[in-house]
Amino acid sequence: MDLFVVCAFEFKHEKNQDFRNAYAALANLGLKRDLVSETGQRFLLPTGIAAGALKSSRKSKLREDLCVQAKEAFAALGVEAEIFITVCGKWAWGYLYNGG
Repeated sequence: MDLFVVCAFEFKHEKNQDFRNAYAALANLGLKRDLVSETGQRFLLPTGIAAGALKSSRKSKLREDLCVQAKEAFAALGVEAEIFITVCGKWAWGYLYNGG
């Protein structure tokens, strides 16, 4: 089944290239910084968030696998970060921007 995954991360001591490298590593796991809505509109998620719809029969197994893979990917990049991953089925998401 399709499950929606959100990965939020915050670096402890980032450099400019760290975000680009982190997004590339998460993209290899199927998580991207941009999402496409049901209407086809593309949205760029806020800094430090990547998401995606992944196939798995078990939410908890997917979550655990992604936690391990994200931790290994960030360690390979040599960055220290807090990482939060959530996995859910039957989702709905919205994007709001209140800037001028």
